Amino acid sequence: MLFSEDEDLELDLDCLANAVKTGNEIPVKRSIAYEYKFDKFQESKIKKDDSVKIKSNPELSVTLHSIDSEKGIFELKSTKELPNLVSLIPYNHVPPKVIEESLLNITKRYYETEKIKPCLETFFKKERPTLKDDREPNLINWGKDILSSSIAVISAMQETTLCIQGPPGSGKTYVGARAIAELIKVGKTVGISSNSHKAINNIIEELITVMDDTKLKGEIIKIDGNKDEPLYQNKRIKRLDNVKEISFSEGIKVFGGTAWAMCNSIMKDKLDYLFVDEQDR
Repeated sequence: MLFSEDEDLELDLDCLANAVKTGNEIPVKRSIAYEYKFDKFQESKIKKDDSVKIKSNPELSVTLHSIDSEKGIFELKSTKELPNLVSLIPYNHVPPKVIEESLLNITKRYYETEKIKPCLETFFKKERPTLKDDREPNLINWGKDILSSSIAVISAMQETTLCIQGPPGSGKTYVGARAIAELIKVGKTVGISSNSHKAINNIIEELITVMDDTKLKGEIIKIDGNKDEPLYQNKRIKRLDNVKEISFSEGIKVFGGTAWAMCNSIMKDKLDYLFVDEQDR
């Protein structure tokens, strides 16, 4: 994010880009709330009271004092003078070094051996998933409905990639959580990843509901430095600050973490399945 163009950040839901100071200021306790105007058609997950960083000065942390998405106006609270033009990025932004190293390792292996993992090859070539007992050309017809078809196809995957697409509200989280539950039932270890903790937690929350309803045993590890997230109070979840704290035991069936956690060498060859939400980002 720090190295992205501001125009690109306008498409990132975790950011709020190219906001211009209006000149309106109000005192808030020992701080000042500076008003900014932004494109009201820009979508963002940033909300009131969120702590954020300013891309042009990442050492400066500020708080979103208020936001009116319909008018395209927000206020930033700070004890210091703020720039006239700001792009907001998440407070917990982490440098991409571990991801870059992982990509370099994949590239180096391919350069030296001309080989790449089958799941990546399927993804890059946009090929049909490699499936056990690949009997029906139309994957939608593997079951009586989308849910049963998805579970059947996912369960039949062999070192491959399956992309499930759909607009918000189309049931991707619903299907994903139930597919993960079915995999847990047969002893599989599953990872859940995304660029944002919010997206990961959304799936985990739905998964816990399914596991509770079906009395399915299993613990969930979540890598997140934010200990104040209410979801982590659930008895099924064990929150860890760092992926290096992970210990792999029989009772732990699900690991949740951002791309930074999943790219760590500790996670190499530890998962049977990896679910990636918002993979287009």
